[in-house]
Amino acid sequence: MAKRTIIQGYAAKLPMMVARGIAEEFGDKGWNVLEKVCDQFGRERAEILKEALEIDVEDARSLGKVFDFEDGLRG
Repeated sequence: MAKRTIIQGYAAKLPMMVARGIAEEFGDKGWNVLEKVCDQFGRERAEILKEALEIDVEDARSLGKVFDFEDGLRG
């Protein structure tokens, strides 16, 4: 449950940060930091989804589980 809360927090805050121009306020350095944060977030989220959805990384059909999960989140 804690990981889910963390992911929801990141996902909720990222558009707000970009919309308010926080990254632009710090120029290229801000964009570089934001890129690293997004990369790390994506890697951590991928590992969580891999475990939660029981994805076989050697089976391309497993990718469908991610799409089904994402569709469920967005309705």
